[in-house]
Amino acid sequence: MFIRSERLFLRPAWPEDRDELMARIGHEAVVRNLARVPWPYTAEDARAFVEKPQDHRLPSFLVTAPGAQGARIVGGCGLSMLDGEVNLGYWITPDEQGRGYATEAARTLLRNIESHAATLDATRAFARLRTSVEASQNDARWLRERQGRERLLAEVVRQASLRF
Repeated sequence: MFIRSERLFLRPAWPEDRDELMARIGHEAVVRNLARVPWPYTAEDARAFVEKPQDHRLPSFLVTAPGAQGARIVGGCGLSMLDGEVNLGYWITPDEQGRGYATEAARTLLRNIESHAATLDATRAFARLRTSVEASQNDARWLRERQGRERLLAEVVRQASLRF
């Protein structure tokens, strides 16, 4: 599955992404906010991720920003089951934070997969996420707060500090 937004392209990971993925996600500030990513993030972890078969019901994507030099990986987003509920997870590499990529990727993903909520038995969960996303005003805090998570992504903390 491939998804295009105004500025981003969400696509599956490919084997040739391994080195760039490792460089982009391999920051403790990123990994400490993710439920299922090991630290330190190794080449073996990157290999396992890019070779993992996609679950069409719970897709995961690399978030890329197309440009004149090609499409660089700026982060990742996807769905997973966590504590018996559908979880929307995301990360943005530190040097790409502050541009609204996390919010744009999350909105785009939800808009495109919401029609599959019934197959995941997650219609109400998607409706809650959709309401939160649309009300977020480009503030990604809704994602972790709505899911009851205590740790926020670095971008969320940065955005919140600019507002308060």
